[in-house]
Amino acid sequence: MLIPSFLLAVLGVLAILDGDVIFGFVGLLGIVAFATACSLVIGRMRRSRRIEIEVSEDGLCWRAWSDDVIAWHEIRHAEVRRQGPMRHLCLWLNREPEFRSHFATYGAAKSKTMGYGDVAINTIGTDRRFDDLVDTVRRYVTVG
Repeated sequence: MLIPSFLLAVLGVLAILDGDVIFGFVGLLGIVAFATACSLVIGRMRRSRRIEIEVSEDGLCWRAWSDDVIAWHEIRHAEVRRQGPMRHLCLWLNREPEFRSHFATYGAAKSKTMGYGDVAINTIGTDRRFDDLVDTVRRYVTVG
């Protein structure tokens, strides 16, 4: 993603140097796109250094949701649900969930109305398979 963005920025600089107003505007857009792509990639790289999903004897922690551990006794029900080709480990909790951000709160409310529980976890963006997550969680709670 960085290489095409960098090439777009170079073309943007060349377009600005050309002196034409339209090409200059396109060049400016290219530079802005490059800066946006770089910040997204760098942000993702910084976040990916830490463990995103952690399963332990104490419970389950999914950093995209919250830094809090969901204790095993707080999980009322767990099951695997599909949304097209994607699979989610859906958890229904005995407590009201606390989310990291307004966006996460909104997304969780939508997921719950669609039948995906309080928390719907997937392994996209991690180095693990979804089946590994489910098998590990099954050691502590029944997954339907």
